Amino acid sequence: MKKKLAAWLLTFSMVLGLFPVAPLAVQADTPEMAAPILTAGAVYRASATEATVKFVSDAAGTSYYRVTDSATAPAVGDLSEWASGGEIAANTTATLSNIGLISGLECVHIVVKDGLDQISDVLTVEIPSDFYYYENFEIYPLNTAIESGALSPLQQINSGTDSANQKVVAAAGHESAKMLSLSSASSWASDQAVLLDSAKLAASDIYIFEGDVYPLGVDAWQLRFSFTNGNYEGSNEAGIFFKNGNIVSISDAETVLKTGYTANQWYAVKIVAKPLTGKYAVYVNGELLNDDLTLPSGIDRLAISSGHGKTAYFDNQRF
Repeated sequence: MKKKLAAWLLTFSMVLGLFPVAPLAVQADTPEMAAPILTAGAVYRASATEATVKFVSDAAGTSYYRVTDSATAPAVGDLSEWASGGEIAANTTATLSNIGLISGLECVHIVVKDGLDQISDVLTVEIPSDFYYYENFEIYPLNTAIESGALSPLQQINSGTDSANQKVVAAAGHESAKMLSLSSASSWASDQAVLLDSAKLAASDIYIFEGDVYPLGVDAWQLRFSFTNGNYEGSNEAGIFFKNGNIVSISDAETVLKTGYTANQWYAVKIVAKPLTGKYAVYVNGELLNDDLTLPSGIDRLAISSGHGKTAYFDNQRF
């Protein structure tokens, strides 16, 4: 009875604060570190057997990749069956070069393992054709200029002043986060292109260049989106101008393809070239404007530029 009473008194005294009581240890919640998150970027397949793929990871680590003929992501496992793409830095454009492919549709699957051995979800990049170019400008820091070489194979063709005005900027009125801005003035380096193999193009049944373009004006200017043979306009170029308020062909004496367009909005443009017939077609926002335009010989590049004294935006380019 005395022991029970003593225990009761001790408990009661603790409640009243007569004896100090050590506080209970509280386990603080420690947030789990997230696995790296990958963002897809540019693809350039210059031949049937090799390609370059660019991407970005929000965390540093080691990149790994696998090539398959299916868009279904392979199991990651212990990565023993994956090729190493090397160490990459966080939030910096990473490049997988000379990835071995076979002809036809191929898919490159990419993961990054960080310093805590956490592995990202698989990023799958589809490469549907033996000769393929895709660029969405999402993986470059803002103000990355074309002259830096970072956007290869897109390159500045002609030297000139104010190269820094041909750069990646925040997207305007578009679902993308970033886009390419080109500005032009006298002697400015505003002509940009992706060089291609003219012999392979000439032997193709069909080849296509498409992308989103955003003209900022309508008066006496030329937003160029085209195939060319190294020269410009007239019989050297297949594509369109946004010019003097209309959408016109570059070949065939600047045939008016669509009367009137609204500046400061996006247009989806597609040029379909058919070397065997010597013709090309132009689609804008899915509408066929003309399929009987003259295709020049010797096409060897994709070309984009803004008109003199103007600025134009480009996004989601695909060949």
